[in-house]
Amino acid sequence: MKTYSTNLRLVVQQQIAKKLLGLSLLAVLLCFSACKKNQAPVVIIDDKEDKYEDPAFTSFSPSEGAMNTVITINGKGFSIIPEHND
Repeated sequence: MKTYSTNLRLVVQQQIAKKLLGLSLLAVLLCFSACKKNQAPVVIIDDKEDKYEDPAFTSFSPSEGAMNTVITINGKGFSIIPEHND
């Protein structure tokens, strides 16, 4: 009787080991198939304002300053693309 239960225990352990191995391989395959190449994000710029509206200055600051002082210009119709604000 002892030999039968030992053999049965070994068979069950082997079946469990095979199932765990199969599940492990499946998990690894799913991980690799889910990975994609790193791609740079795509930035879409909707710059339609430049096509329909001319830039208009409303204010700037500071009104005085030394050479190389940074000036802030406020207004409307400016593009977020600096080259389009020429």
